[in-house]
Amino acid sequence: MRRIRLLLAVACLLALLLPSAMAGELLTTISQASGDSLLEYPQLTSLPNSFVQDSVNQAIKEAVAPHENTFLVLQAGSEGSLRVTSRYHVLPAADSHDLLSLLITAQGRMPNGRPGFEYLPLMFDLANGQPITAAEVFADPAAAQAWLEEEADARLGEDLSVYLDLQALRPLPLERLLVHPAGISFYYPEGTFTWLSGRSASLHYLFHEIQPLLNLEEGSLLHSLGVNTLLAPGGQTAALLEETVTSGCLPGLDACLGEPVEDAVARLKLLHDPEGHPEGQQYQMEDDSFRGSLLLSSDGQTVDGILSRRMNLFGLITGQANRETAQAALGQPFASLPLPASAAQLYGLEEGQMDAYLYEGHELRLYYDTNDLLYAVWLKQQ
Repeated sequence: MRRIRLLLAVACLLALLLPSAMAGELLTTISQASGDSLLEYPQLTSLPNSFVQDSVNQAIKEAVAPHENTFLVLQAGSEGSLRVTSRYHVLPAADSHDLLSLLITAQGRMPNGRPGFEYLPLMFDLANGQPITAAEVFADPAAAQAWLEEEADARLGEDLSVYLDLQALRPLPLERLLVHPAGISFYYPEGTFTWLSGRSASLHYLFHEIQPLLNLEEGSLLHSLGVNTLLAPGGQTAALLEETVTSGCLPGLDACLGEPVEDAVARLKLLHDPEGHPEGQQYQMEDDSFRGSLLLSSDGQTVDGILSRRMNLFGLITGQANRETAQAALGQPFASLPLPASAAQLYGLEEGQMDAYLYEGHELRLYYDTNDLLYAVWLKQQ
């Protein structure tokens, strides 16, 4: 029985944390193009419950409708352009209440006729078609909002108070949230709180960063999605990590090895100009999911490295896991090397130890400080 439960947990987590085959089976993309304008959004096509399918599809259409009207105006010859795209996950639940997590992004001419940028976050329970609210995610939504506002205000005020209108940070849009495979994001309405690029801001937190705020009790939404099993290493850690790293990705980051730098920058935007790195260039993305993480490129053309000090490798968490715990979960590394202070400083790292694991052409380096605490991970092409 214990082995069966473990296998079920691994299967659920693989679907939760990797690009979902289930999503491809259940949804299709409706797409229209006209000149420089594009309108794309998903629709459910293979859900067994046709009533639920129709309800969710109608809700998606209603969310997109103002932008579809703008698209039709542009298609008829009006000046301007609009690009509406989407990204989504289907997160399987142990109680069959699978979750559709959908982010629609609109950039260009807005329904008011002016240029702008808008996020439309949508989440649905695929067992009944009902929208998911903050009350199903947080133990105490009001307390969660207060804590998140204080945290964001303190963090952003340290570096960006000169450039951003931090008064617009409040109220944090608690109900405009999405549960992602590795965390939760909040999306500000268009024209409220914006990043330096002019895009609407979003704030992203890994599950362990807000664990005290979450409703993780048995029977809760997050518990049924297997979030509890991501908060400490377990029997599933090695298999999940191998699957993810073999694909050239790190959990929770919307970029992978082999991707053109130009595409990543267009999607995620730069926080500041690229900077030099001992192995090429490093890129700090504006998107808050990349807080603490860098994309690296040796030729300025292709992403061939991802360096992160803010990472949860399926229970192995930077700032929490130690070397003994990591090796117990992953086995012995391919190579281990001491990292003296002189070499570490060149890469913005710390003195300590580096363990390397190989996964089909990709190398995952785990960095530990002098107390054997995991503080950074670096995924790179061999």
